[in-house]
Amino acid sequence: MESKKGRQRNSLWGKNAAARVKKAAKRIFSILKRHKVLAAFLILLLAAAAAGILIWQKKNHTQLPEQRNLTETAVIEKMDLSNSIGVTGTLATAEGKTGTTTLENIKVTEVYVEVGDEVQEGDIICTFDSSDIEEALADAKSNYAVNQQLDSLNNYETEYADTIEEAEESLQDARDTRDAYRSAYESAVQAEEEALNKLNEVKSQYNTESLKAAYETAAENLKTAIETAAGITITDLDSYISTVSSENNGALPGNYMELKKLYDDAKSAWEKAQNAVAEAETSYQQAQQNTSSAASAYEQAQSQKESVQEQYDNTVEQAEETYEKAKLESQLITEDDELNRIEDYEEQLEDCTVYASMTGTVTALNVEEGGVFTGGTIYEIQDVHNFIVEATVDEYDVVDIEERQTAYVVTDSLGDEELEGVVTYVSPVGTSGQTMGSASGTASYEIQITINEPQEKLRSGMTASVSIALEERRDTLAVPYDCVQTNASGDSVIYVDDNGQRKEVVVETGIETDYYIEVSSDEISEGMTVYLSTPLLESSGSMALR
Repeated sequence: MESKKGRQRNSLWGKNAAARVKKAAKRIFSILKRHKVLAAFLILLLAAAAAGILIWQKKNHTQLPEQRNLTETAVIEKMDLSNSIGVTGTLATAEGKTGTTTLENIKVTEVYVEVGDEVQEGDIICTFDSSDIEEALADAKSNYAVNQQLDSLNNYETEYADTIEEAEESLQDARDTRDAYRSAYESAVQAEEEALNKLNEVKSQYNTESLKAAYETAAENLKTAIETAAGITITDLDSYISTVSSENNGALPGNYMELKKLYDDAKSAWEKAQNAVAEAETSYQQAQQNTSSAASAYEQAQSQKESVQEQYDNTVEQAEETYEKAKLESQLITEDDELNRIEDYEEQLEDCTVYASMTGTVTALNVEEGGVFTGGTIYEIQDVHNFIVEATVDEYDVVDIEERQTAYVVTDSLGDEELEGVVTYVSPVGTSGQTMGSASGTASYEIQITINEPQEKLRSGMTASVSIALEERRDTLAVPYDCVQTNASGDSVIYVDDNGQRKEVVVETGIETDYYIEVSSDEISEGMTVYLSTPLLESSGSMALR
């Protein structure tokens, strides 16, 4: 028993011969209506054939077999229906781009890819030698600058004098700045010397070593006296004195006050000396920093002055050359010409680096590292995973085909596997052809079907069979279209088997394929037996030939 999927595929691809004959007959009839001469010729040909058959039958005493009616039935089934148009086409990659350039006879410096490599849009394919273009661009910019300057001159002498004056002013400003920083540096050096002298003077005024020794001796004497009298050990004399003073209203016992006064005086003298020396050293260090900063600023000003001096010399030289050129030239290159030339060179410079124009696989490469590119196509990139089917249909089918219609694709390489796609292009213009010797043939129209999912096993150039679904129904009741009749009231009816009796059921019809037609009614269900509208003929007897 044929499976539901098998029946669906038979419906999809239109294997019913009778329907195809009917469709072909319609087309032939349409052609004959338009070509009366051809129709007359075919009628004569058919008449001659009929006469020949009658003569042959009479000559051989043909005995026709007896015939009798044979009732034929079918079953109401649930199935997926698709009214479709079948075409055959060729696989092509869904997208492909080539890279070209206007550059010719230029050396290839580097090639970054090979045929078969996967690349991303924007990846570098190759680079060309740009040295000659860069040199030409620099000359064009220089010429443009000179000509722009010359074009703006109203009076060559005045312009020359103004240029020299501006250059001299810039140079003088640089000199003045340099001199100011030099003066600041000299002042900083003098201040540093004064700070050093002050430091030496403070160090001479205060004998810090002897003051420190006196302080340490006074401290030791006071500490020893207290430890001996009190029988304790003092680790921090200042802390001990502070504690005892707070307990005795700010005073030590009387017998220690003299030693404490000596200690306080020595400590004060030593701290004063320390502060004076530290202050002088800080001033000296600041003066040193000021001197260093002033020296750096002076060096920068001197360097800037030298740079301005060089610029001044170049400006004067260029102004003199421009002045002389302006006096000699009677016609200058126009500004637009120079700008166009600069733009051309800049575009050529950009073309020296070739980038991938899309993501895909490199399928052709016409450059070789170290070679000379003579022009034409540089590379070809294809999307080798996404495909379209390119096909043609005649003028009878194209009227039913629209973009976004679902299509099913089968290739020999994938066996019975169906790939789902969608119609993405229908040509608005046909190509005329020749049909049966007619001067004006049936037109053909190009269409494209894009396969929805990427495919790894397909290759460009493969043959593909496509079924374009005009209408689709899923899991619907259907019968062979010969089961549907029209009753006296004009209703569509089928005749079902009701316990051996033929019962008429009015139905609504829907999508019709090559063999099946969709039917719906509350009185029918899947599995019911239904009668064909036209009984088959069963033959008996034999045909005798003599």
